[in-house]
Amino acid sequence: SRGAEVTLIDARQPGAGATQSSAGILAPFIEGHAPDLLRLCVSSLSLYDAFHARLENDAGRPVEYRRTGTLEVALNDEQVRRLRANAERCADAGVEHHWLDRDAALRLEPSLAPTAQGALYVPSHGYVRALDCAMALSALEGVPAAQRASVPWFLLHARASRACGRDADAT
Repeated sequence: SRGAEVTLIDARQPGAGATQSSAGILAPFIEGHAPDLLRLCVSSLSLYDAFHARLENDAGRPVEYRRTGTLEVALNDEQVRRLRANAERCADAGVEHHWLDRDAALRLEPSLAPTAQGALYVPSHGYVRALDCAMALSALEGVPAAQRASVPWFLLHARASRACGRDADAT
């Protein structure tokens, strides 16, 4: 613990809601299109190995996590241009990446569509099994949980370092 007081609030059991829609994808160079979001996501990804190790240790349970890389495939000239621009962003950020021509992409992934023209491979990307992660976080000792709680909106009090919620039915 870093001294933060946390209460987990979820309308369902932890991980049963929107957590699963992320599919656990850890791929900022595919998903972080806005510059500020990209910086945040890249910074977060750089911390993820240590976070994962600490979470498994503190929760006493495994959390599936792999750095498998991502392969983003271009099927037409416009997509080739976009992926080459993404490759330049990776280069500017010092991120390992590989532009693969059609043949190299097919060697890496033989099941690609025959129309594949090339691909961008980013080996540092990966995934975490989102449900494993949510369950491990909810199992941490000292983290109170309020399940089946309804908090349709919340307000973050930055100065007080707390979030407050109000039920939609409350007056």
